[in-house]
Amino acid sequence: LNKKFKININSALQTSNNYIQTSDPNNELSYASSLTTSVDVSGYNLKKIDDTILINLSSYLVNQNNEDNKTIPRILPFIEYNSGNYEFGEVNTNHKLNFYNIFRDKNTSIHSQNQQKISHTFYTNKEFIKYNTKFNFLTETHNQLFQTENKLINSTYHSGNYYRLFPLTGFTFETPFKFLNDKNDFVFTPKGSLIITPGLSNSNKISNEDSSNNNFSIVNNSSLNRYSGSDKLDNSKRLNYGIRINNDNIVLELNQNYEFTDNSNYHIEQGNSNNLSDLLGAASYTTSKFSTNYNFRYDFNKDFLKSQSLGLNNETILGLVAMSYIDSKSKTNDIITTDTESLDYSFISKKFADFSKIKFNGNYDLKENDNREYSIGYS
Repeated sequence: LNKKFKININSALQTSNNYIQTSDPNNELSYASSLTTSVDVSGYNLKKIDDTILINLSSYLVNQNNEDNKTIPRILPFIEYNSGNYEFGEVNTNHKLNFYNIFRDKNTSIHSQNQQKISHTFYTNKEFIKYNTKFNFLTETHNQLFQTENKLINSTYHSGNYYRLFPLTGFTFETPFKFLNDKNDFVFTPKGSLIITPGLSNSNKISNEDSSNNNFSIVNNSSLNRYSGSDKLDNSKRLNYGIRINNDNIVLELNQNYEFTDNSNYHIEQGNSNNLSDLLGAASYTTSKFSTNYNFRYDFNKDFLKSQSLGLNNETILGLVAMSYIDSKSKTNDIITTDTESLDYSFISKKFADFSKIKFNGNYDLKENDNREYSIGYS
């Protein structure tokens, strides 16, 4: 639109339920549970260089025979404004304003028919260095107002307005050091954090519309609120600890946390059955033309590897070769109930004949010995 704003429009429609699966079963859309039509308007530098705004309009269309289009949400609109960073002495602050209007033709067993949210989140961060250690004191305060219509609770429909004030507090530290005469030039960084939140955070009077896409990973384990949104909020009281070892090419990380209470909603929902969480690990090696990374999640209590993934990228004289391996398992009563293993692969050639390229990619199911999808293309 101009140097500050851009618009992005995407749409996927079908004429009838299950049409894509019937007419074109190899199309990647046939694997989707719903099709999306959305309009995004994003901008920055409204009042200062690092503030941002996002306005989203979305609707969905069921793509499977056994689902009901009337329960699929429409979002008109979703608006989020981030103020950017403000400094008050040694304290950095940030504000986030959020509003959405989400509605359906009829409610589901867990979602209301109509819900609006107005939310203001206030962040603070004070950083200081002492005893060769970097300390951070963090806070995150959520002020939220919800209006719901026809939310099913214990076989009864409820409608009303609800207000929630929810503060989160964290204290983090990390101490990097090196060993003298280390030929590999490794930096060792032990780190930890103590996070305290209120005991009760989530109510069945509120639909969870924006916090459903979550993953227990080394990336977000030290966040105050580990949920992807703020309809649900993390009520964890926990101690995080880990170590990072790195040089210019290698990064190694281990991370784990201990929950002080038994009612941590995020902890339990992500498959941690004891106070001591699964161990998370990551390793990567990078050069100018080659990179690889490995991640794992190990359950000490059940003594098995829940998940692992390996990625490779290699720039050759012909082009870029990429592969990724994913292995995931889950247990119930010491019996493995979920076991998936797959391999993704791709190749993108370097340019030839001035501007031409060849590419191919695919996905192979290692458990079923089935090449589930593949494609080859020229441009």
